[in-house]
Amino acid sequence: MTNFTHKHNHFSLQYKVILAVAGVYLLILLVVTLVSIPNRRANLMRSIQENVEDIANNYFDNLNLLMLTKSISSRHILEERLNTRPGIEEIRMVRGDKINQAYNTPGLDGPRDEWDHRALGGEQQAHVKTGPAGRSLTVLIPMTSSTNTRSTNCVTCHADTTGQVLGAVRVTYSLANDDSVFARENWTTIGLSMMLLGVGVALVGWLLRRIILAPIENF
Repeated sequence: MTNFTHKHNHFSLQYKVILAVAGVYLLILLVVTLVSIPNRRANLMRSIQENVEDIANNYFDNLNLLMLTKSISSRHILEERLNTRPGIEEIRMVRGDKINQAYNTPGLDGPRDEWDHRALGGEQQAHVKTGPAGRSLTVLIPMTSSTNTRSTNCVTCHADTTGQVLGAVRVTYSLANDDSVFARENWTTIGLSMMLLGVGVALVGWLLRRIILAPIENF
């Protein structure tokens, strides 16, 4: 009876140690996960936004090239090509009243919503919106006339417009794929962590029994 009681106590001690180790590990995993996921998501969003802004600026540079070569009528070809890039839902130029008045094209490619109006007011914006297909990021970059706007002298073609916002570039990028990859990576990390927990618990149990409990039983 005494021998049985000793063994029961040993097993009870073993389980308590294993539960304590598992509890501490799970607590650490929870804290690390709660801290790291928001930071990683913020870094991912910052990187995506920078890439989308690069696309918007490159689009504007290409538009300038078309204007300088008198080929602006081919703009739709550029837009169609850019819209085929993975993740791009929309890319377009928002024209201000000054440009439409100068070329007698009232309302052409004018603002369609509040974001467009704010961009024409000089406000650079980035908006995340959730829809049926998932999240999307919309970036709007105002284009202010100057003698050196992205290495282009706007005043050459648009006289007396220095300091004025003549238009804006708007790009909408789908975040659905990035969100899916991000979630999958998180679950993979959590799954691997739980596997390591299982291995660690088994190892602690074996060491505890081998190094501590077995010598006591044989004593």
